Amino acid sequence: MSSDAMPTPVAVAANPLLGDALALAALAAVPVVLAGCGGGSAAGAPAAASVPAANVFTAVTVRVTADQAATVRVNATADQDGVTADNAGSVRFAISDPGVAGATRELPYVAVVTATASASTAQREFFVTINPDPVPAPAADPAAVLRVRHFLNRACFGTSLGDLVRWMKVPYATMVDRIVDGTRTTWQQPEPTWKDETIPTWQEVEALTTDQRTARDRQTSDRLSEVQSSWLREMILGDSPLTERMTLFWHNHFVTSSSDIFLAQSTWQYLALLRTHATGSFATLLHAIAKNPAMIMFLNSDSNVKGKPNENFAREVLELFTLGEGQVYTEADVVAMAKCFTGYGLTNRQQWQFTQSKHELGPKAVLGTAIDNGANGEQDGDQALDVILAQDRCARFIVEKLWAEFIGGAPDSATVSTWAATFKAGSYQIKALLKTMFKSSWFIDPAQRGRMLRSPIELHAGLYRSLGVEPFNYTDEVRQAAQEDQSLMNPPNVRGWVGGYAWINAKSLLDRRRHMQWMGWGVYT
Repeated sequence: MSSDAMPTPVAVAANPLLGDALALAALAAVPVVLAGCGGGSAAGAPAAASVPAANVFTAVTVRVTADQAATVRVNATADQDGVTADNAGSVRFAISDPGVAGATRELPYVAVVTATASASTAQREFFVTINPDPVPAPAADPAAVLRVRHFLNRACFGTSLGDLVRWMKVPYATMVDRIVDGTRTTWQQPEPTWKDETIPTWQEVEALTTDQRTARDRQTSDRLSEVQSSWLREMILGDSPLTERMTLFWHNHFVTSSSDIFLAQSTWQYLALLRTHATGSFATLLHAIAKNPAMIMFLNSDSNVKGKPNENFAREVLELFTLGEGQVYTEADVVAMAKCFTGYGLTNRQQWQFTQSKHELGPKAVLGTAIDNGANGEQDGDQALDVILAQDRCARFIVEKLWAEFIGGAPDSATVSTWAATFKAGSYQIKALLKTMFKSSWFIDPAQRGRMLRSPIELHAGLYRSLGVEPFNYTDEVRQAAQEDQSLMNPPNVRGWVGGYAWINAKSLLDRRRHMQWMGWGVYT
């Protein structure tokens, strides 16, 4: 871990050599433990990922404070805190063997402190421990453990012992910043070899024999199952669980169903799109999803043509994606919105395509704003989305959904208004909103801990991630989650999974209990 992430500097304690005139205040205890610096994996545990920069200690800082003005030097190195006329000084020590994995080892360092105000000298030896035994570490600061565990459980699926030790000595706000800033935009594990395969035209499919069609359908089913299993594996083993947590959130917001689309390549592209923008810009994601083949197929946008507008996509954009049911818009806005998106469709190989001849030309009014880009009809859809994004209600709707996802309960209206105004003014940047939310008293309040029901996918991913082991069979885990009412990549309808207490009914509760018993036996064996 770099020195700026060190929660407290190494202390040089008061020493009798300094006499009564000059005493050095102890700022922290020694030895220093470099918790979470790598560490090996037990048999069956996930393979060790590359250690993020935040978790590799390369230096520690010794800070000394005297009771009067003094020139402080450590090991003959001048004060590096940037202030000369004061009674404090700090010097950075490079760690000679930071290490990222391996056995526990201890490295000694000696700090000789000279304070020239009284020509006194203090000497203190401190030790740096690489890869310490993590088991006793949480007992040193139970309050920090509870804070870290609450954040990681709710935002990152689960909390392993290594995660607790890694973050418990880092200031909470710093931990949030590092985890949010460290989210990925790409898949960590190898992508499927078939993801860019050409999709056959309907004529080519019609030309197949019955056996060939059966084999093709079986292959598609297997590939869709592979997408589900690979995504769950990414949740459990990936180095950015918050990325996958947010990808799951957007999957339940911009809903499509892989079983309805039944094209593995399009499903993969849709999931990759959500991940790319999971913590980026909501505005950019909204524009991109309007041209995503999976969304176009799912909401029948390819049948939205001049003279016969299909309102499915337009209605869901207003009702489910941006404003909320019955908020701000009218039925006339739905019709106008649908006309703006006429011509948005697909090629015969299911790739995005705008067809000018299918677009409804002429002026259209969405939320009181005139839209008419003349012959350049493709811009009508983008302009209509920008009109929506300019509404205060749009930012508030997204903030309310994220509040329900990560905080729960009735949102505080004044807080939501403040966050929404900042979100909108900041060009809908999701990372900034997440940081604000995760650092807020509404999220960190101890009363919040353990108050939200996990979805089946969160439950399964969280168990294995917390224990640091893999399931025997990812396909079985996905199937079990589906039996608990969450079929990954297949929400029940365009509104997605309701969540909360809806996860618990007479059947799903028994299934959860039964599957947890199976998982417990699997972990044991």
